[in-house]
Amino acid sequence: MDCAVTGDIPVAAGLSSSSAVLVAVAHAAVAINDFDLEPRQFVDLCGEGEWFVGSRGGAADHAAIRFGRRGSIAHVRFFPF
Repeated sequence: MDCAVTGDIPVAAGLSSSSAVLVAVAHAAVAINDFDLEPRQFVDLCGEGEWFVGSRGGAADHAAIRFGRRGSIAHVRFFPF
């Protein structure tokens, strides 16, 4: 997939910009390739993607982006990841 990314995610906005970009690109890749992923699989892959590029972050930001809904709290667990 060839892509160019631009945006205006503010610095220190609460969720990391790398996670926001990764989730957006992953959503595009999944849609373009018509992959059938469960939301949990999607979050796990995003977390692994962060490790692959060397940021060594977890998957909490990805889960918050993927499962978060305005006005509600999501209960997320990270086992085994």
